[in-house]
Amino acid sequence: MTQSDKPSDDTGPDTIPSATSSFSLERYYREWVENVWQCLPEAARELKEAGAECDSNTIAISFNCMNASEILTNFVTRVDDDERSYDYTHLDTGRRFSVRRSERADGKNRFFLCEMHPNGRMLEVDERGGIVRAWDEPRIHETESRVGPNELLATLRSMGIDVDRLVFVGAGYSVDSIYHKSLETCAECIARALNDNVRYTAYRKLSPEEEASLEHLQAVQSVEYWHEEAEAAKRAEQQGSGLFKGCYTMMGHALEQDVQQRILTYLNAPTLRGWLELRSIVIAGHITLWQAWVAADVLAPRSGDKGFPTPKILRLAIRQCIRDRRRHIKKKIDEVGPRGLRSV
Repeated sequence: MTQSDKPSDDTGPDTIPSATSSFSLERYYREWVENVWQCLPEAARELKEAGAECDSNTIAISFNCMNASEILTNFVTRVDDDERSYDYTHLDTGRRFSVRRSERADGKNRFFLCEMHPNGRMLEVDERGGIVRAWDEPRIHETESRVGPNELLATLRSMGIDVDRLVFVGAGYSVDSIYHKSLETCAECIARALNDNVRYTAYRKLSPEEEASLEHLQAVQSVEYWHEEAEAAKRAEQQGSGLFKGCYTMMGHALEQDVQQRILTYLNAPTLRGWLELRSIVIAGHITLWQAWVAADVLAPRSGDKGFPTPKILRLAIRQCIRDRRRHIKKKIDEVGPRGLRSV
């Protein structure tokens, strides 16, 4: 959103002080320095001697202290399902924040702020946007604990980590969510998080009464979930046949015919390309073909895109997955008990 797109229905200052420095020039300078540090070690040494704080694992980022007015003028407004959201990205650090506006029971607006942050995992996607593989990258959390969120992305780049593959997560509405009274208050919280080089926390500590209520709600939801899983597995046993008898999706439906045909085609002529295209298919609740193979074959690769199962192994893996899922559901049903009787 440009400066002229300041949200019209939220209160805010009528005039915004003009920036004293150019964001584009500063960003160009940061990127230039980062490139020097990565590609020209000798120049990096000279910069360090001149006062720039850097080493082989750290990129020092500095920027003018942020204020709420600057952030307000750079919010990007989105409207999804009649809910208005405001997104903000800090150019120098790459940190991303999102504000969602909702209406309270009394008709007044409330604002939920969260920060999108790396969760420690990375993804590789194909040209269609499908996930090819995912893996944990322990250096992400280790680096943030050392340099803080402001310097995280630049430092990861200097370490050769592709930050475009990072998995970012936010926060959702919950009983312990923190709500703000205005967009200006959210902007102040963002500025404080940036200036203090800390992550924004979207949740508050619950009272003992609230914790007890939440524990009860989660117990009830667990009962419902596992009974619904048992019903989905039973339907899949009744509706499926042959190799796919008992297979069902995350939505509780039996595998569609075209999905079954794709798997059968692979079994008749297995190839690496064919495996990569279907290994993420869910065959039992949330379990994928790849996970089923890994569970049945100790030699199956846990990551990467090398190797593919033989038809015999994959058939055995599918049937074993269905049996294991049924046993797991029965165990969970025994733990949570019948519907309507669980109490905390």
